Amino acid sequence: MFFLSSVTGAGWPYVQHKGGPRGFVHVLDDRTLAFPDFPGNQQYVSAGNIDRDGRVCLFFVDFPTRRRLKVFGVARAVEADDDPDLIERMRDLGPRSDREIRATIERVIVVDVAAVDANCSKHIKPRWDRDAVEERIDLYRADIEKLRAEIDELTAEVERLNDELERRPMAPDN
Repeated sequence: MFFLSSVTGAGWPYVQHKGGPRGFVHVLDDRTLAFPDFPGNQQYVSAGNIDRDGRVCLFFVDFPTRRRLKVFGVARAVEADDDPDLIERMRDLGPRSDREIRATIERVIVVDVAAVDANCSKHIKPRWDRDAVEERIDLYRADIEKLRAEIDELTAEVERLNDELERRPMAPDN
């Protein structure tokens, strides 16, 4: 997810949350980003602002690593009917994913990057998504399974030794 800031007709900033699955923002080349625009609340404020004045800022926050990035640029909307190949390209979530976007994509927002700024992480509180949490928990689950197996082995060994002791003849008292 990221926050998209555009410029209203009155010159004021307008900020909107943009979200999608991991990998939905695409790097087209070293100066161009693109992301699919999904059906939303049907207000089209950002889309209208971009049509009128394409200046935007994309504000990305990576909570687990406490990093943030501001990307300044000029955006344009490419409607689905105007470039079906670009729409299909946006469906691909990248080499680290076997998934694709199946939702309706109304348009693609293409941003010609003018500048970037990575700034201080001091006040970003770390947060993790479900996949990252599950990945960490899986390490503990594996440890628990290993320890349970060791406990089962040791319990069986104790039972075997107890059985062996019970079968031994008792030594007479001196």
